[in-house]
Amino acid sequence: MTESSRFKIIAVDGGAATGKSSTSRGLSEQLSLMHVDTGAHYRTLTYALLKAGAHSENESDII
Repeated sequence: MTESSRFKIIAVDGGAATGKSSTSRGLSEQLSLMHVDTGAHYRTLTYALLKAGAHSENESDII
């Protein structure tokens, strides 16, 4: 496998409202990499589950 065919994963972690999204978007543009906001994925999934009436205390509601 050549270096150019490998996935490149860069994780950005930090506290709330510290510029993680802006920084990671800018970094992905500078390096020509795909930007994936996993926080948005989790928030969207949580919203959909709550809207569907799932309760976090009931694992079968979520799975």
